[in-house]
Amino acid sequence: MLRQVVTCSFAAVFGLTTIVSAYAQTPEPPLLVPQGLHSDFRIDGDLVVWYDIQQGPLFPRDGDVYAARLTDRTTFPVATGTGDQTAPAVTEEGNEIVVWAESSTGEEGTPYDIRGKNLITDEVFDIATTSADERTPYIDGNLVVWIEATDSEGSRLMSRDLSSMANSVEVVDLTNYQLFNSYNPIVLNDGRVYINDNGTLRSIELSNTQTGPTVEAEGVIDYDVDGDTLVYTTSQEEQRRLIVLNRSTGETVYEATVDASLPRVQGPYVIWQEVLSDSSRVRGIDTDTLATFDLETATPGVNNLDLSIGDDSVWVVWQAFVESEETAIYAAPLAEIQSYDTNPSEEQRTFPETGRTLRGPFLNFWEQNGGLAVFGFPLTEAQTEVNVDDGQAYLTQYLERQRFEYHPENAGTPYEVLLGRLGVVDAEQRGLLDNEAFQPTTIVDEGNCRYFAETGHNLCGAFWGYWQAQGLEFGDTGVSFRESLALFGYPISETFTDPETGLTTQYTERARFEYHPDNPTEFQVLLGRLGAELVEE
Repeated sequence: MLRQVVTCSFAAVFGLTTIVSAYAQTPEPPLLVPQGLHSDFRIDGDLVVWYDIQQGPLFPRDGDVYAARLTDRTTFPVATGTGDQTAPAVTEEGNEIVVWAESSTGEEGTPYDIRGKNLITDEVFDIATTSADERTPYIDGNLVVWIEATDSEGSRLMSRDLSSMANSVEVVDLTNYQLFNSYNPIVLNDGRVYINDNGTLRSIELSNTQTGPTVEAEGVIDYDVDGDTLVYTTSQEEQRRLIVLNRSTGETVYEATVDASLPRVQGPYVIWQEVLSDSSRVRGIDTDTLATFDLETATPGVNNLDLSIGDDSVWVVWQAFVESEETAIYAAPLAEIQSYDTNPSEEQRTFPETGRTLRGPFLNFWEQNGGLAVFGFPLTEAQTEVNVDDGQAYLTQYLERQRFEYHPENAGTPYEVLLGRLGVVDAEQRGLLDNEAFQPTTIVDEGNCRYFAETGHNLCGAFWGYWQAQGLEFGDTGVSFRESLALFGYPISETFTDPETGLTTQYTERARFEYHPDNPTEFQVLLGRLGAELVEE
């Protein structure tokens, strides 16, 4: 247990704020594309593209390709005009490129070509424009694959590298393949193309097609791949199963006997639709922690589902029927619609003051390292959030004075839960970093001080005493320097009078020290509610 001076919380003095996500406050799902004849949406990063049918689902077709940015929900046309522009796919790697299949008339029997557009330069270019029928494009980075079919030669899978624009090359002859009629008959990921051949999932490395296909799994109905993670549904012995597989090790990461469809994977997150006896729900799992969760889509069912890690959030996009054949497309950050399961075997504590729950590693960390006095009450549930420093997504939870971040790669060490650098964030957001107090200075020539050469700042008096008296629990004798440093970080300012509160204040990397001279001696140094202020903003 943490050794410390402060033994109770002053949360009541500052007031508590119960945080509810914007999505949770409204019964309506977050609409991205209003109802219409939409299909075939794809997502990558912060971009969504879809096929918009203008004249209904029967030939002749006159469809267009549209796109939307998730960050500001703006929509714009990508490929419109006469004929049919269909089956779009998108990549944000390097350039924002959309590819699609295009027919000059859309009439049945008219061959399609593969075209592309760079959304940064607005350049439209040809990818495959032979006399054959070319459809079903898929793009990942600068690689594009598609199916080319001719009456005399059957069909084959083709590829082209857009970075060099070298000639298209044949990946594999598909004449004897039976492409399984699923949403993802073909997936391109990390230089490998995956093909669902009548339930046998095969993959081919595009840089070495001579090695031939590798069998990844049998009995596959629908699937998705990201890196080394393969997720698929299968039906064996009259049982539907969902399987999450690590391709490198061959290990089954997660398996469930459920009536599942639309499995999707991005990074550590796998989501799927699960059909119940009288309804359906969207579920997910964090493969790093094996924590399962529900997604509150607020729609009775979905007919398309995907997710993507963007620049600042993990996004979920889904499509649902509104009436007849018309659908609408919805989008929300994963954290806003994510509800973690209550695991009876996992230790947990719900705080009536805020209605929020600390579970598992977060609860253990809170209890062992200062609890209420140091961290305050939890203000959110655990949720997925992208760390802006490294661009990775982590299980995150906000408290009054801190942000907890779960790092499974550090399991079994004192660094399994890491703290946010909220002092730096708060000072930057308040525009204080240019103030004189934040500029490096020299050693203060007086007693009861410590100069930190790493940042060029001093801690003195009551603030230095408070810093020394508390720290994370690493098992050291007393409160060691490294334990205090892990809790607060280095000072990033000298003391100054805060213009908003009038209090003598000093910032460290992870905290804001405030001096309250009217409080009892043991409570004169308090920590600012940086977590609450960040969440409220």
